[in-house]
Amino acid sequence: MENNSIKVHPLTNNPTEAWKEISKNQKIIKLIVKQPCKPVEPNKLRFVCMSDTHSLIRNITFDIPDGDVFVHAGDFTKCGQRDEVIQFTKWLTSLSHKYKIVICGNHELSFDRKFSDCFKKTISARHTGSLEDEVPNYGNTKDNISDAVNTDNVRQYLTNCIYLEDSAVEINGIKIYGTPW
Repeated sequence: MENNSIKVHPLTNNPTEAWKEISKNQKIIKLIVKQPCKPVEPNKLRFVCMSDTHSLIRNITFDIPDGDVFVHAGDFTKCGQRDEVIQFTKWLTSLSHKYKIVICGNHELSFDRKFSDCFKKTISARHTGSLEDEVPNYGNTKDNISDAVNTDNVRQYLTNCIYLEDSAVEINGIKIYGTPW
């Protein structure tokens, strides 16, 4: 019988050291990409993908390329505050892509019910002096995170897009699955 088990990297608990080791053997390929200059053929579906904008979309100084499907694959906010989600939705609405797909990342804390519940318990336990620093803050203040996780149904502010959370959508026969995990 063949052993098909996946081996865990010995530095898996230390990602910085793991990257230093792994990057020694990685090749970096510089891509020179130019905008398409001919009309799109009718049997083609063009995807534009980005991630990690962290509520800094005001700093995007380049045009988002035209396409049929725009995918934002996580970390569109710093911690998932209501105003961040509203700002992102407004920007997303301004894009001309027919389909806009959004998947959360680890910074959309308010979208993660398990995190929100854990954070609320931690904050309530703060009064006893325990648990205060057990919840990761991803560089955010606890007040910002508290505002984010205490917004009821923050997902209602993410509109005009297809939101994928452990789910899939099919566009022109192409299946797209999204998960924040």
